[in-house]
Amino acid sequence: MFRKIFPLFLIGLLVGISGVAAEEISIRVSGWVSSPVESEIMQTLVDLYNSQFAPPGVEAVYEPIPADYTTKIQTMLAARKAPDVFYWDIFMAEPLMRKGALLPLDDLMAAAGVDPAEFVDTCIGAFTYAGKIYGIPKDFNTLALFYNKKIFDLAGVPYPTADWTWEDLLAAAKAIQAKADEIRKAVPNFQAALCMAPDVARWLPFVFQNGGSFFNADRTAVVINSPEAVKALEFYTGFELVHGVAVRPSEIGAGWQGEAFGKENAAMVMEGGWMVPFLRDNFPDVEFGAVELPAGPAGKGNLLFTVAYVIPAYEKHPAEAFDVLRFLTSPLAQMYVLSRGFALPTRKALEGFIADPISRTIFAGAAYARPWEFGPLGSKPIDELAAAMEAVFLGKKTAQEALDDAAKVLNERLQEVLSG
Repeated sequence: MFRKIFPLFLIGLLVGISGVAAEEISIRVSGWVSSPVESEIMQTLVDLYNSQFAPPGVEAVYEPIPADYTTKIQTMLAARKAPDVFYWDIFMAEPLMRKGALLPLDDLMAAAGVDPAEFVDTCIGAFTYAGKIYGIPKDFNTLALFYNKKIFDLAGVPYPTADWTWEDLLAAAKAIQAKADEIRKAVPNFQAALCMAPDVARWLPFVFQNGGSFFNADRTAVVINSPEAVKALEFYTGFELVHGVAVRPSEIGAGWQGEAFGKENAAMVMEGGWMVPFLRDNFPDVEFGAVELPAGPAGKGNLLFTVAYVIPAYEKHPAEAFDVLRFLTSPLAQMYVLSRGFALPTRKALEGFIADPISRTIFAGAAYARPWEFGPLGSKPIDELAAAMEAVFLGKKTAQEALDDAAKVLNERLQEVLSG
């Protein structure tokens, strides 16, 4: 009996010492599921990494999370069961960086020869806290004004241009709405010149264009109830409430502005580059164009949306996890995403490869866009401000009242965070 067991034990010991049977390392990669296109892109990149770039003994496994992404990731982080590499949105970055839940990447980047200067400054800066980099942005988007060429032609209104102002936008919307009956003869679904929801991410650019901001200069107070912000909200809601040239998606049975645009319910919407594959796949017959958002009294303003790949602070295989992260943000991976028309590369060197005019418009917005984030407040302002906008749309509060109430709640929360 011992003669049979001992040789097997000895062989196992020798194998362990020699490293012949090295540990198989599985790197779990996760993200949300925004569309079938994104899931397909991610699976393709993970498969490419495994077949061409993974070192021996390492395999990346794509594990998308279809719903409640932020809540589930935070729960997994608390239980130390989070994926090895995962998406993290810009507006939730600072809370995790502040409490040390993410792994600083500076040393790993330096060892791999990844220079932060290779990336769009506002993108990499959004994932930098206290001098440390905690995420490498995988791609980004800004907003543009998308317009339906057919509806503009029927209304006899010239197409929007990059030098449009607030006044130009309103004038064009009024001119289109005045031809609504005539337009419906050719486009039966037409409802309004604009589709505008109580959406914080669509309204904030107007605040910036009017010289307002969310925080004060040193980010110690929320000033979203400033005269500039109030005027911006009045202007935004006024398209529907005052001028009757806009409609909300919920009023016409659309899930979001993009769907309303695809159904030709509206002549214009403010959306990002995600509109291009959405329209191509779902509404291929719609002829459209896009220009930079109109400038306000204080000039141009926009939002920068970006998502970074991050690694949990307690990662057991940081070098292997970073190798996967490095590939997913490599020029090759970003060029593939660009080729699918899904989002824009965060690597500055790839700007010259952006040939599509709408993609170039989206990229141009990054030069003056502000990051879509609320510092230590995380996502709380989104809910508070959306409720404020809804109250104005429903006539329950004035813009000043709604923003005063929201600012009070958000400042109380901010002081709790800063003092804690």
